[in-house]
Amino acid sequence: MIKDIIKEIRELGFNGSQSQAYYNINAIRDNYKISTPGFSQVQHTQIPYVKPLSSRKLAKYIGFCLNDIIDPQERKYLQTLLDEMVELRIVRKLVQIFKTMLVR
Repeated sequence: MIKDIIKEIRELGFNGSQSQAYYNINAIRDNYKISTPGFSQVQHTQIPYVKPLSSRKLAKYIGFCLNDIIDPQERKYLQTLLDEMVELRIVRKLVQIFKTMLVR
């Protein structure tokens, strides 16, 4: 939480040291009697494990329609990769264009 605050302060132009930022944040927290929850008090959500695709399967699936991928975990993993990686979306589009050129 404090690291996020320091990051935000740096984006606003703070160029002091990290220890100086910690000192100032703690001083403000003490002066204004701000209490922050401890790590154990914050509710953490369980992140489900998704088995990553092998490079061979990724290369195979890159030209597939997502609905054609039978395994739902593999489909979800590929969708996550496509959502997060612009380069992979571009490669996928180029593969699809190439496939249509071969069909003609």
